[in-house]
Amino acid sequence: MVIIGQTSGNSIYRRSASRLTSVPSDIPSDTLEIYVDGNSIGSLQAEAFSNKGACVHLNISHNHISSVEENVLRGLTSLRVLDLSHNSIPHLKSEVFAGLPYCRELYLHNNHISGIEENVFKGLDQLEQLYVHSNYLTNLIADVLPTFLPVPI
Repeated sequence: MVIIGQTSGNSIYRRSASRLTSVPSDIPSDTLEIYVDGNSIGSLQAEAFSNKGACVHLNISHNHISSVEENVLRGLTSLRVLDLSHNSIPHLKSEVFAGLPYCRELYLHNNHISGIEENVFKGLDQLEQLYVHSNYLTNLIADVLPTFLPVPI
């Protein structure tokens, strides 16, 4: 486990480019920032982020993620920034981002996304930046995109 920059008991967990194949289970529950980018993580399992309610920044970009189970991110109740860019995600399931009421930045660019189900962005009321460029999207149903956010595609 690599913990960098402890502040008042909270910390930054960094395992970038560490040849990980799954999200480590030893991440402390009071961790503010988690960086597991540049690894070989192929999927996000249901319990990967349970009890990580203090986390405000999660970077799992530049992996090989091809599936994200519904509710896998639900334990990240304080999350402000989520970076899932540069993976192999083909499809976004309904309510995959449910339980992230404070998320302001969502990076989904450079994936293989060709479909987005309705209600994917439901509950992301604080969302200010959404990046979905460089995917395989050809049409978007207006109901899928948040009405409060102009989205560059």
